[in-house]
Amino acid sequence: ATDGAFALGMMHVLLFELQKFDQDFIKQRTNGPCLVGGDGLFAKLHGTKKPIVWDPIDEKIKAIDDPTVRDYALDGEYDGGLVPAFHFLKETAREWDPDRVSRVTTVPSKTVRAVSKEFLEEARIGSTIEIDGKEYPYRPSCLQYYRGAQSHKHSVLDNMSLKMINTIIGNIDTPGEHIGIHVCGTLAIWPGDD
Repeated sequence: ATDGAFALGMMHVLLFELQKFDQDFIKQRTNGPCLVGGDGLFAKLHGTKKPIVWDPIDEKIKAIDDPTVRDYALDGEYDGGLVPAFHFLKETAREWDPDRVSRVTTVPSKTVRAVSKEFLEEARIGSTIEIDGKEYPYRPSCLQYYRGAQSHKHSVLDNMSLKMINTIIGNIDTPGEHIGIHVCGTLAIWPGDD
């Protein structure tokens, strides 16, 4: 039941040692660029329920769905202490270097690094594939985690760690990827204020 620790070690290697992840995917298809306040919640555009982001090109805060956003910051501190949500993922992964992972999992740190490197190479970040005349991102590297990883005490946390690896390389709902979680034909996570 140390799958989550291993996944956190992979995140550490991807984000800090190899310094490669699918930035476009994180910026365009996740809440990674949404700014978070000191209360741990998404900061909202004044008078609305819209999460805000920092546009580093225009150097200002904008609503996440503002059509004038030219880029999304994933790191840094803005407007008196607001930080992108992706920052928190990185800070968690920072603590899980391969040596710590090895102590928890008994998997040698060199194996954690080797698996992470091979996984990243096979992810082919930036590659595309054409299907029926339409171009899609192509990410033929994926962690699947149903059954075994969800059959113990902290399985939800393990599953979240494993899902984050797929998110970091941009292979959620793309060819060669991990299909989003569905329960009885509907998504397991429903939209709400946050």
